[in-house]
Amino acid sequence: MKFSYIDESGNGQEPYLVTAAVAVDANRMHITKAGWVGLFAELTRLAGRPISELKASDLYSGNHLWRDVGGNDRAAAIGTIFEWLEARRHQLFFAAVDKRAFETSARNGPSADLRDPWCAAAFHLVLQLQKAGRGLTQPKGHFALIFDAQEQHESHFADLVRTPPRWSDAYYGRRRRESALSRLVDVPYFADSEHVLLIQVADLVSFVLRRHAELTTPGGQESYEGEAARIRAWSELIARRAGPASLRWKRTGRNAAESVFVDFAPAGLLALGAEER
Repeated sequence: MKFSYIDESGNGQEPYLVTAAVAVDANRMHITKAGWVGLFAELTRLAGRPISELKASDLYSGNHLWRDVGGNDRAAAIGTIFEWLEARRHQLFFAAVDKRAFETSARNGPSADLRDPWCAAAFHLVLQLQKAGRGLTQPKGHFALIFDAQEQHESHFADLVRTPPRWSDAYYGRRRRESALSRLVDVPYFADSEHVLLIQVADLVSFVLRRHAELTTPGGQESYEGEAARIRAWSELIARRAGPASLRWKRTGRNAAESVFVDFAPAGLLALGAEER
């Protein structure tokens, strides 16, 4: 079984919302937790003060615990975290929503079942996990979902996962007599990210991808010289750990369920990893 730790970036006034998951084999969790000790020791060294929690927006922008740390050192801290992910070979998943496109899509058709951008991105992520899980042997192909606390969305999303819309079956090719979302273990769990370290990593992954979506939009403005290249390099690393792009957004031969999520995906993330399709 795998634990999937999930968080989002862009749940405010931003034009894009991105949801990311870090999936870890249950029998390797003790190794991962032990590795956090060394990782946070390195982050503490770079910050020059004790770091007990990772907040992507603070780290990236130099706020709060990172306010006295220069941009290059903060970039080194982010690079250290991604190197840590690479070394442990944890699988990543992500989904994204262009909020304006979602509003247009949800006026009629299947997207209306998804209610709002957060639920749309989270449900797309769940469908990816279901699809990926069917390619793995049991019990490795089963996922437990642990989200950052979302009081506004928890009830509706739990209902959506318990009783998914029938059109979503086609996304993963649900078989006759197969229960819906059969690779999920129980209902989604919601936890305080302050106490769940890998949710904090998912926060960083989703933050970087959202920034990539913004910078690849026509007219996207860099916050500093070289930002787009740096964000793209991190995003490409994420894409490599996230498997084939066709798992998220198929370029050709997609069915109606797959098209639902392509229709409101940010263009910059659709192109990410496209050469693998």
